[in-house]
Amino acid sequence: MNIPNPLQKLLHKNQPHKKELYLSLAFPYMHAAACVWSLDADGSLMTETCEAEAMSSDSWKARIETSDAVLSTIIERIENDNVHKVVYGLPPEFLTESGEIKREVKIELKNVTAMLELSAIGFVPLDTAIIFRMKQDEGVPPSAILLYVHDGDIELALYKVGKKDGFRSIHMSEFVVEDVETALKSFSDIEILPSRMILYGDDQNKLEDIKAKLLTYQWPTKVNFLHYPKIDVMPLADLSHAVALAGASELSSAFGLEPDEKEEKEEAIAREESGESETVVAQTVPVKEDDAASAADEKDDDEDDDEKEDDDEKEDVSEAEEEETENAPSYPWSPRKKILFLFLPNR
Repeated sequence: MNIPNPLQKLLHKNQPHKKELYLSLAFPYMHAAACVWSLDADGSLMTETCEAEAMSSDSWKARIETSDAVLSTIIERIENDNVHKVVYGLPPEFLTESGEIKREVKIELKNVTAMLELSAIGFVPLDTAIIFRMKQDEGVPPSAILLYVHDGDIELALYKVGKKDGFRSIHMSEFVVEDVETALKSFSDIEILPSRMILYGDDQNKLEDIKAKLLTYQWPTKVNFLHYPKIDVMPLADLSHAVALAGASELSSAFGLEPDEKEEKEEAIAREESGESETVVAQTVPVKEDDAASAADEKDDDEDDDEKEDDDEKEDVSEAEEEETENAPSYPWSPRKKILFLFLPNR
């Protein structure tokens, strides 16, 4: 993994001499869930403690107040107030379809960070964190259907071999099972659906009620399941732990404590077991020398034309980016994608 130099400085590229504490702070609907954790010498996650608390309302003011209460409880419990670097776990409604933080949410997160006297080092989508935790627990990239329940809606994310294959937003009616069935049938390009569903959110009673309804349905006769799906509810406390696990993995990579080859091998094994194969590049037919020389001349001419077009396009894109930057709101973070979205302060 290629980490920019400013990030390596921010995260102390050399392994720290003393244990540094980090905070994962997840915002499932109407709750704030947090974990304090650190990195072991080999880069593995060492969880200190976790805590979750319900919010009085779905507002950013309540989110700040609840997060402050959760953080105070954690600090008192571990008897250490030196907890400043935070990784946020964000639900689907805070993100765009491309996985970026919505502009209005960025502004609010900046305020949360300032009010709690924290330093944001990144964020991870909750569904990504859940899949990453499953991969760590099971040893291979998982295939699963994640159902995030909140405020009368369900956000469905479908993962195959650790990769997101699709996303559907469902408005819940009184026939929630049929609502989920309709959403699953819309994945017409997927021959076999993952035989696993995981419900998560903040209202555990509601999640258990939906689980009970889903368990009574004859899924293999209704949708493309090879087996009857296993259906589980993820406890609220596990969400912040999943965010911590994803954050610890990314930081371990930044510290040079985690080999990159391990992840590649695990994904290759999972693809082989699931019957998925690598893309095979077709080979070209050999050509005669005269034809090859002629083709080479034509290729040079085409490359010259392409370079000129590319230069013109780059100039247009550069002008557009400058205009966008001038009009953009003041915000000190810019995202970088992998497991965890890391932010670098402007310098």
